[in-house]
Amino acid sequence: MRDRADAVADALDEAGVDALLCLHGEGLPRPNVRYLSGFTGSSAALLIAPGHRVLFTDGRYEEQAAAQCPDWELQIGRGLAGMVGECCASRGFSRVGYEPEGLTAGMLDALRDAGSVHFVPVDELVEERRRCKGPDEIGSIEAAARIVDAALEATAALARAGATERHVALELDLQMRRRGAEEPAFPTIVAAGPRSALPHAMPTDRRLVAGDLVCIDCGATVDGYRSDLTRAWVIGEPDDEQRRVHGAVLSAHDRALALVRPGAGSDDLESAARQELAAAGIEDWWRHSLGHGVGLAIHEAPSLRAGAGTELSAGDVVTIEPGAYRSGWGGIRIEDLVLVTETGARLLSAAPTALRVIG
Repeated sequence: MRDRADAVADALDEAGVDALLCLHGEGLPRPNVRYLSGFTGSSAALLIAPGHRVLFTDGRYEEQAAAQCPDWELQIGRGLAGMVGECCASRGFSRVGYEPEGLTAGMLDALRDAGSVHFVPVDELVEERRRCKGPDEIGSIEAAARIVDAALEATAALARAGATERHVALELDLQMRRRGAEEPAFPTIVAAGPRSALPHAMPTDRRLVAGDLVCIDCGATVDGYRSDLTRAWVIGEPDDEQRRVHGAVLSAHDRALALVRPGAGSDDLESAARQELAAAGIEDWWRHSLGHGVGLAIHEAPSLRAGAGTELSAGDVVTIEPGAYRSGWGGIRIEDLVLVTETGARLLSAAPTALRVIG
C-alpha cells in the first residue's frame, strides 16, 4: 500500500499541488482510500504528499485504522474539515488537490472555510494507477469470478417457472455468500420476459413463465474486488427468434473477445462486435458500450465505450458484454470478465455462454 501512495506523491508536482486529499464518506464510497491505504472503514480521508501519509477518521475506527494502516499517521477526531485544514496549514501546504467525484459541495465549502489552504480539483490521479492490476488484485477478482460461476450454476438448478425475479435474485445472492463472497458486487439483476429488454432492470415480483427470456447480471466481491457476469436463460424450449438473437449476440461477444490484447483499441473491438449484430439485422438493438474496467469499483478505467479512444494494456481487467434489446420482446446480453495479458487475454469467467434452458 505504501508503494501506491508513494507513486501518487511522486506525481503531485506534475499535477501542480503540494498534497492530495482522498475522501471516503458514509454514503459516498471511494475505493481510492482502500487502494492507497488498505483502510476499509466507512468514513475516512487521506492526505498524501512526499514524506506525509495521514489518515483522518473518527473514534469508531481508531483500532481498525491502527491495525490496517500501520505505516500511516492517524488523526482521530470529529470535524473532518477542521482536522484536514489544520493539518495542511501546519505542514505548509498551500495548494491541495482533491478528487471532484469524492467531495460534496458542502464538504468543499467547509474545507475552504477551515483555513487559508487553496483546494483545487485533480481528476483521475489515482484511478489511472488503479487500472493496471497486480497479481494479488487479479487473484481476488478471479476468486470473485469463480464464486459467481458456481453460484449461477446452483441457482439455475433451482430456478423454475413460477418463481419471481426477486426470489431468483435472492437465491443467487445467497449462493454467492455461501461460497465466500463478502457481498454482491452490485445489486443483482434478474429480469424476465419483456422486462429483460431493460439492461439494468431491478428484480420485481413478476413470476417467470414459459417462453420467458431471463437476463441474469451478477457479481461477487472478494477482498473488496468485484466480478461481473451476464448470462441468458429461457424458461422452456427457446423459439427460433430467441435462438437467432442469442446466436448473433454470442458471435459479437466471441469476435470482440478474440481481439483483446495489449494495444487493441476500444473502437475496433466495438466495431467488430457491431458487425456481427448488423449481419443479423439487429445492430440498432444494442443500447450500451461494449464493456468497462472492473476492480475495487464495478465500473472503472478503462472504458470500452465507442469514441473513448481506449488502448488496452497488460493488467487491464475488462468486461466484454454486447447485448440486443427489443421493447415488448426482451433482451439478451452475454458478459464475461477478461484479463489483458502481455501476449493476449485470459478469460476469468467460466460459466457456459449457451442459452440455458430452465425448467
